[in-house]
Amino acid sequence: MNFFGVSCGELQAGHRGQLIEAGVANVTMVPDAVLTGIEPDGDAGPLRVWLHNEDSGRRWVLAELDTVVLASGGRAVDHLYRALKGRVPELCLVGDAMASRSLHDALLEETRAARRL
Repeated sequence: MNFFGVSCGELQAGHRGQLIEAGVANVTMVPDAVLTGIEPDGDAGPLRVWLHNEDSGRRWVLAELDTVVLASGGRAVDHLYRALKGRVPELCLVGDAMASRSLHDALLEETRAARRL
């Protein structure tokens, strides 16, 4: 089987290792790529994906894929923080409200903020 993953940062190495440990030998990871299209390669054949790197402008196609896995970063959602800023005596911006990060990092940061209160 051919697996393909579009991933961000630290997700890449860990996910590739997990797939290999699960017996999936052919894994292609492509960081910093935008998936712009996906369709079967033929009527019911394997998948074909179109990719674009926004930094370099490079565009390319990968074909003969059995599975596509997307792991994408998120955006900070801080509208509540901004709405409360200056209206409450103490306010902390932590976790994914500050920036997308791993669960471990977000929980550690939130625990430290809670202890300061």
